[in-house]
Amino acid sequence: MSLNYSMTLGRPRRPLIHGLFTAARVLMLMQLAFSSTMLLLRPSIVMTVVRHLGYPDYFPLGLGAAKFLALVVLAVPSPRRLKEWAYAGATFDLLAASVSHFAVGDSLVRCLSPLPILLILAGSYVSFVRGDKGKSKEPMRGVATSDSG
Repeated sequence: MSLNYSMTLGRPRRPLIHGLFTAARVLMLMQLAFSSTMLLLRPSIVMTVVRHLGYPDYFPLGLGAAKFLALVVLAVPSPRRLKEWAYAGATFDLLAASVSHFAVGDSLVRCLSPLPILLILAGSYVSFVRGDKGKSKEPMRGVATSDSG
């Protein structure tokens, strides 16, 4: 009697895990596209939330531009360091959104509402890091490093 190794537990999970990471990346890019568009267009629903949180009316333009730049950097081939900064910026944005809702006394549900998006972002980041294994860790061109003379 021989074992069919394609039916073991280790084999089917890899495509499933890869699919989950891919889905996280696509969802994260869609969220950045939607939120940057809404912030740049500044419809009344966005402005109501911005004012409720105590931010000035020009705030959505800067945040929307930053999110759009992150979207571009994460969607197209870009230097690793730029991608890391885009992930960091998106993380700061989601954490700051949660803290902002907490600071104005919003409900716990509203305060925690950015956190599921943060989990999607984390899945996308893990996919980025895993996909980068084995690749060279070359610095960006024109950027000085500690070992360059």
